[in-house]
Amino acid sequence: MLLESQLRPMLASDQTVDLVKRVSHISYICHRFKQSTPTNSMDLYEAAHEALPECLDLVGLMVAHGPPRALLVRLGVALGELRLCAAAVQENENMVNNDYVQSIARDAMTVWAPLANRLGVWSLKAELEDLGFSCLLPTQYTLLQKCLKKAQEPTALVGIVDSLRSSLHQESIDYVDLSGRPKHLWGVWCKMQKKGYSPERVQDVRGLRIIVRSREDCYKALRAVETSWKIVGPSKNYIKEPKKNGYQSLHV
Repeated sequence: MLLESQLRPMLASDQTVDLVKRVSHISYICHRFKQSTPTNSMDLYEAAHEALPECLDLVGLMVAHGPPRALLVRLGVALGELRLCAAAVQENENMVNNDYVQSIARDAMTVWAPLANRLGVWSLKAELEDLGFSCLLPTQYTLLQKCLKKAQEPTALVGIVDSLRSSLHQESIDYVDLSGRPKHLWGVWCKMQKKGYSPERVQDVRGLRIIVRSREDCYKALRAVETSWKIVGPSKNYIKEPKKNGYQSLHV
């Protein structure tokens, strides 16, 4: 542990020193909070249904005390630690029972992934959750990965996006953006737990997003989707009932 007087000559600027201090303060907050409110008893099957209130309290505390730049650096540190743990588990399955691996993976699932979600860095959130999943429940992770391998292949997703793009052009729908992504494994597994599905029954393994310019175009796009796939599952209308933050869309 270095004092600020020892650290300052080693760094290029006062801004860097300030950033290091703020990142260290975030780590200190996390450490003290975990001492007073242990989260290691978390059951992943419970976490699949809802986030632990005490973990959300910690996230709120860090957001209140840490600037976004420092929070992102701390997320990067957590992701680096977790990648090393996941690689160790892949190399040696006995590492699953290692206390350090368990601690890092649980922190990723209960603290750092919710923080990434709070900051809107969803790619980090997805990677933290999937790597944590692979460390804590490696058997379930591997089984699900094998079951969804074909459905999540990039070539399959590209074909679906191209098909939808063609349908939108045929209907003369002016869209701003069309994109697709495979759903990350932890999200799929959570849905399985909530609905009692086996991997074979899960259909929501990819996500497509169409951004349009008006409500009218949104409903036209929905009709294009229904035409392309004939049958569409349950839907949510966030245009008629917008979310509290003003978010409006159609989910199918």
